[in-house]
This record gives sequence, structure tokens and C-alpha cells, in this order.
Amino acid sequence: MRMSTPPPRPLAQLPSSWADCVCRCCYHVADDEKLARPARWLWKDDGGMAGQIDPLAWSVEAFWRSGGNELLWSGLPLTRADVALDAGGFEGEWISQVLLRYGCQAVVVEPQPAAMAQLEKRFGGDDRVRLVEGAVHPTAGRRRLSLQGNASSLFRAGEHSQEAVEVTLVPIEDALSPAADHGIGCLKLNIEGGEFGVLEALP
Repeated sequence: MRMSTPPPRPLAQLPSSWADCVCRCCYHVADDEKLARPARWLWKDDGGMAGQIDPLAWSVEAFWRSGGNELLWSGLPLTRADVALDAGGFEGEWISQVLLRYGCQAVVVEPQPAAMAQLEKRFGGDDRVRLVEGAVHPTAGRRRLSLQGNASSLFRAGEHSQEAVEVTLVPIEDALSPAADHGIGCLKLNIEGGEFGVLEALP
């Protein structure tokens, strides 16, 4: 039985200067190209179709087979002089691992008040880390944010069953400004539906 894979779907057209800076976890990339591109169909050796594979399930399986969460912070192009921008930092798990491994500088942007309180407890005495309360967005303003732990989103705040809070929108250009002297070594986006708009707004 053999597998047929579709051509990879482009997620966004990034400026070339950003191509090497965006963290792989934005794309669910595995080191093995065949695992990184989900198979949609299984074919019998005689050419007959055996059945359809759920692309999401295949991608998740590929992610865990290729190293799981370790892929999110290992092998990043970071030095001590670089700045890692964590957009949607939640309570700091990812940036903690990055700081431990690379000793770099960090800017963490997080809109949830409760999560920001945890970040302040965790990094309040660390002069490598700058905390910014707000939601990374293409433009400035105010929006309602649904409160669902690490799945909180600007895009579900209108649902009646969701608890929500109004938050400040932080333009991506402003979020990048603390790194103007050093440059961004890595950008991690986990903003529950807002990734495409932010990528397209990168300077």
C-alpha cells in the first residue's frame, strides 16, 4: 500500500528577511518531509483506492513521532545577543525552555490578565525578559478576548457561552521594537486564529 501526498499549501508569503526567523512550531514541521506533509489517501499496490486519512490526525501523529514538544524549542537559530519574541506567551512554558537553552533576551506578549500575573511571578526578576500585556495584532485598538485558558481567542469572544474581557491590541511592529538594536532571532506565534494577519503585517 502506498501513500499519496498533496503539494504543501502555502500558509503566508513572508518577506525573505523573515523566512529563517519564524519558529517551526507555527507550521507543525517535522524533520522528515514525508511526515510534515499529511497524506490524504491510501492507495493499494494495484492502483485501487484503499481509503481516506484524516490529515489533522496524520499531522498530529507525525508531530509526536518526530519529537513532540521538543521540536518547539530545539535547534533554534538563537544566540545570547538575540531576542526571542513570544506572541501569545500564556504562562511562559515555551519561553522558559528557550531561555534555559539559549540564554537569549525575550519579549513576551500575553493578553490574559491571569496569565500575565503568572508571567510576572515567573520572570519579574529576570532582566532578560520584557513582558507586554496585550494581544499581538496587525493594528492597534481594543478587542474582546474569550477566556479559555491557553485557547483564549479574539475570534470567539462573541460566543454567548464564553467569558470574555476587553484587551489592548499590540501592533506587531510595536512588539518588535524592543529588538531593534539586536534583531529578532525567533518569532513564536500562538494567538489562536490571528497568525495569518500578523504574518502578513510583518515589516
